[in-house]
Amino acid sequence: MSKVFRCLVLDLKKGTISQWKRYLVCFIAILGLLYINDVYISWSAPFYGADSFSTLSPSLGELIISLYGGMDFYYPDSGMPFSMPVEWMFVVLLVLFLSLDYPLSDLSSTGQNALVMSSSRTAWWLAKCFWVLFTVIIFCFIVLLAALLITLCMGGSLSLDISSTFPSILAFNTSNLTTPAWNIGSFLAAVPIWLCALCLVQLFLSLAIRPLPAFGCIAVFLFLSAYYANPLLPGEYLMAARSAIFLMDGYQTITGLVFALVLAGWAIVSGIFTFKQCDFYGKE
Repeated sequence: MSKVFRCLVLDLKKGTISQWKRYLVCFIAILGLLYINDVYISWSAPFYGADSFSTLSPSLGELIISLYGGMDFYYPDSGMPFSMPVEWMFVVLLVLFLSLDYPLSDLSSTGQNALVMSSSRTAWWLAKCFWVLFTVIIFCFIVLLAALLITLCMGGSLSLDISSTFPSILAFNTSNLTTPAWNIGSFLAAVPIWLCALCLVQLFLSLAIRPLPAFGCIAVFLFLSAYYANPLLPGEYLMAARSAIFLMDGYQTITGLVFALVLAGWAIVSGIFTFKQCDFYGKE
């Protein structure tokens, strides 16, 4: 573990601190999205039964859920037009982008020296996996900080309470809703775990087919998750609009957590065996 720790310290210095501009841009983007969501929710609330202006400003939980709302189940044979959940896709792809290029690009620079000094490809790979997890934690902290700022500035409640009109505003399937009040704590706790799983899969695919194709593969899976209703598609468990917390026939959070852990474990173990056989010199 000492070898893993030494490699991780180097990664945090080079792959995190030196890329502070990316995190700043990410913070500004999330702040802008949350502000737009806050204004939209506040403007829409009277049309969905809110009885006083004092109840219109969304809570902290509502703002965060608005980022991961996604879309209701879509059935291609229904004849209805498909409407892509653009904001949801953007948010998930944003954290994937933050963790995309550093791990493998490091091999073409000082990362080779760290690999030789550690004398362990397994330690080097595990350090990169931990770096990916740390990047996801930073992203989630950015989302939380931005949501807190918008909530405080707009006069919202610092709670995870969800109003009865909120699912209607986000176009959830209101004919199939579970009974309020909705406890979103388990869904919010599962989001970082799923983001870690997706980023680890991307890390493994980056090793196998290079970073940009790996990013494209995950993006395709996210698109398919929106287009089809299939429990084997990872994006299903990242959409609040398809969660059993809100829908009677939605996907269970605990099932998604098990799926995410299995997926993350597979990516880490597969990466260890693949990297041991990989000629890392010249990797980009």
